[in-house]
Amino acid sequence: MLGLECDHTMKQKSTKSKLKQESAKKLSELAVTVVSKLPKRSLNVTYAELIWQDRFEEWASETADVTVEGMKYDWFYKPEYSQNREQYEVRCIDSTHLLTRTRSKVCKGGIEGLTNESWLKVALSGKTLLTPAMVREIIDPMSVSMAITHFSEQVETAMRATGDIAGADLCRDIRLWWESEDSPGINSNERHNRRLNLRRRLLNDVKFSEFPPKTMYVKGWPYQLWEALLASIDAKVSLYAFSHGGSYNVRAFSSMIGETFFSELTMNDRSGQGTVSCQEFGQFIGNTIEQIQVRLDPLRTFSYRTKRATVYNLVDETNEIEDSHSNCRLCTEGKGKLPPNIVFADHHFDASTRRRLPGRQKSGTILTDRNSLLKGSLGVRWERARCDQSKLLPTVKMGIDND
Repeated sequence: MLGLECDHTMKQKSTKSKLKQESAKKLSELAVTVVSKLPKRSLNVTYAELIWQDRFEEWASETADVTVEGMKYDWFYKPEYSQNREQYEVRCIDSTHLLTRTRSKVCKGGIEGLTNESWLKVALSGKTLLTPAMVREIIDPMSVSMAITHFSEQVETAMRATGDIAGADLCRDIRLWWESEDSPGINSNERHNRRLNLRRRLLNDVKFSEFPPKTMYVKGWPYQLWEALLASIDAKVSLYAFSHGGSYNVRAFSSMIGETFFSELTMNDRSGQGTVSCQEFGQFIGNTIEQIQVRLDPLRTFSYRTKRATVYNLVDETNEIEDSHSNCRLCTEGKGKLPPNIVFADHHFDASTRRRLPGRQKSGTILTDRNSLLKGSLGVRWERARCDQSKLLPTVKMGIDND
């Protein structure tokens, strides 16, 4: 503009120096920038869905081809194989505990959207052994007899009469499952079918490929209880492959013998107080172990009882079910692989002749009469005069004035 001439190359250099030289970022860097802005919950769900299928196929590869009576079975539980002991080890929670825990949860409400109102209606009607206190207060929560009353056929019938079909169906499924775990004279195939009703209920509309997974409740069932029931049902099926002769007594797979061991021990106390001193403890333990061994001896040829009153009447020997002394397939063919097909076989406990006695009345209830016997009462002397320092406040024990 001033008439000065400028070199053309100098103009180009100055123009290039003013422009910023930018290079495109790598795709990996752009991806990291975008992913870092996502919530961690979404990332966890995406990653879980990505690896789910491979992990599931790896887990199910051992049991995918194992059928039950020639039919495909979608296993929820598989037994753990111990490398040290070279054997499969089946573990599950005792059925009595599962029954009482189910009753406690039903009394509180929440399972599959059900409340305890259905049971309260039946209890208030007075037509069954169920009482309002058993539902509202969950009296004696560890009592099996109370739980049997809660899911009894009489309660189911009363519910259907009032139109509570959902609650009645739950009573039916729980009762049939418990009968398969405890009742004698039911063949092995029928036991399996009775368990399947509850199994289908627990697995209905449950998708394991959805994330995040259920952590506390599955359709209102506490997760631990829901999982334990399914594992127990599948464990009872797999035991037919692990038992010699292909059959077993369903009551034998229980922790009750360990829990009632000390009640067996106190039966040796001649004073009748049920207390054992240190001096007598060794002798009592020896007597109790010997009695249990004799009572459970399969080769015993004489009748044997440890109490004055008999539980079952004596019957003639029956050959309805022959004893099988053959080893299981895992012992003869291979210890590290499950059999391709699990076949049910009846035990003596499953024979129809095992129903020779109707059994004791196992249903529990609470007497509603005002002057009825108060079960569990310890008496005035026990409650008032016995020393119980757990009821003392720490300040009282230490002599500190609360004022």
